[in-house]
Amino acid sequence: MDGFRALATRQIERGRLDDQPGATAREVAARLAASYPEEGSRVAQSADLFDATMYGDRPATRDDAAGVLGLDDTLAGAR
Repeated sequence: MDGFRALATRQIERGRLDDQPGATAREVAARLAASYPEEGSRVAQSADLFDATMYGDRPATRDDAAGVLGLDDTLAGAR
């Protein structure tokens, strides 16, 4: 799911997340949850969705994609 990758990249660009190639979605989510505790559950859900769509047999829905992109917007607007 490209939305989660884009979210991580945006956070790296903002300096909120260290660039660590090879980090798992769960590792990224844990670091983001530490920076944005109020969004921790949404970040974890997005990481789970990434794993399910990339490594499982679950296709992402339009609502799934909208949720990840919405989280990206929320984190981008956070201070």
